[in-house]
Amino acid sequence: MPTRLYPIVIHRGDDGAFGAVFPDFPGFTNGATIEEVVTRASEALEAAFEAMLEDGEDAPAPTLAAEIEPDMRAGAECIAFAPVSLPGRSRRISVTLPEDLLERIDAVAGNRSRFLAEAASAALRSA
Repeated sequence: MPTRLYPIVIHRGDDGAFGAVFPDFPGFTNGATIEEVVTRASEALEAAFEAMLEDGEDAPAPTLAAEIEPDMRAGAECIAFAPVSLPGRSRRISVTLPEDLLERIDAVAGNRSRFLAEAASAALRSA
């Protein structure tokens, strides 16, 4: 999976927590620390890209930091970069699994395909 760095603009709230907006996507994320915001931003962007790819859309190229709109930068604590592992295109396959295993997977996973893909990736990393 290729990795891209996407900029996030981080602001500190009145309560001391941090929030981040994405120049390349609608939405925001937050956290108690800048590090937590970057981690959450990476996770949110990966999920957004996965959904886009499932819909047949391509992930946009990251905006350059120098091209972030001035109004988005105004009052920012910093601009950070969230690493995003872009998933490859998915391909539908047919597999046969025991019913009890499927039931156990469904009990813990919101998305069966994602669960099986992550399990396979983890097994391959440790092989």
